[in-house]
Amino acid sequence: MHQNTRMHTLLYCLAAIAGISNIPATLAAESEDSIQLLQATGRYGPWQVPRAEFDTFLANHPNATGNYAIMGPNISASAESPFSGNESAIDGWSWSIVVSADLPLINTTWVPEDDGKGPFYYTGGKMTLNAPSSLLGPGGNLTVDDGWELCLFTWQIDDFPYSDKLRSDNGTCKSVLSDECIAEMKLAAASATVEGSCSCPIASSLPSCSRLGDAAKVFNNNCYGSPRNATDIRRWKEGKLETYAFGDATAHHLGNNTAYNNIGSLAFPALISFRNKDDINGVTDGSMTSLSCVRAVDAVAGSTVPGDAESSGNRLGTGAMTGIALALYGLWTLIL
Repeated sequence: MHQNTRMHTLLYCLAAIAGISNIPATLAAESEDSIQLLQATGRYGPWQVPRAEFDTFLANHPNATGNYAIMGPNISASAESPFSGNESAIDGWSWSIVVSADLPLINTTWVPEDDGKGPFYYTGGKMTLNAPSSLLGPGGNLTVDDGWELCLFTWQIDDFPYSDKLRSDNGTCKSVLSDECIAEMKLAAASATVEGSCSCPIASSLPSCSRLGDAAKVFNNNCYGSPRNATDIRRWKEGKLETYAFGDATAHHLGNNTAYNNIGSLAFPALISFRNKDDINGVTDGSMTSLSCVRAVDAVAGSTVPGDAESSGNRLGTGAMTGIALALYGLWTLIL
């Protein structure tokens, strides 16, 4: 987790423990396009909602999704020989994202002050890296050759100026980056992917990216590089790695889609670079490296795409379903 994000989440947690219902807006530097997000942790979702409830409501009541295929290797085979073909890309690697407009604030003391207008909700989502289902073994774990590892790079988008151009990105990041900049970032990431260590490519230090100026400013934010070896990859449940679970820092009442249009339309930059330590050539040309800007662009039935002008002020279909689920949950709690 980024240091700034960790501090941001910690301050909210301390406020909750102290019983403070209104949290000051000065926790982060403000700007016209600064985003405020709460991050889920191992035990809790945003707003300190129990993690199991966050995951369940998000899975059962999504409003928008997105899926982006990326380049990835056959990690079930070694890459000892450059002529074996084992290092060739296979289909099935992808990024996915799901966003819900109305996740209920339940089972938590960390709620806004009651204004008499009904229960509070928040907008939240989850971003996941997906491995090919063809690599899943009988037990649901991935089949991975010991030589494979990867580096996963993400950039902090909250508490920093955010380019609205990314809200219309098609997943390639080309709304803000040039082809030359993307190629240079991929090469820099691949070259810095070494055993047990990942060094982030910083746009301002790459000639073709630095020439883009403010257009590429998101890629100058805090960057976090996370290594995963073969053992780590085998632990991914059903071949999926959750990389980011988030929620809006401002609660709302059912039917208010302001946060959904703002938070739900965000594109999250992510770069992944694969490497096999047994490859005698060394994968440093960027051929197994992909840069994506992951955004929810497909509305589920009864919903609209986040940021769509037509969605402003309209109650989303699955939001009403969430309200029903909340009532049922409360009844079940009373029965227990």
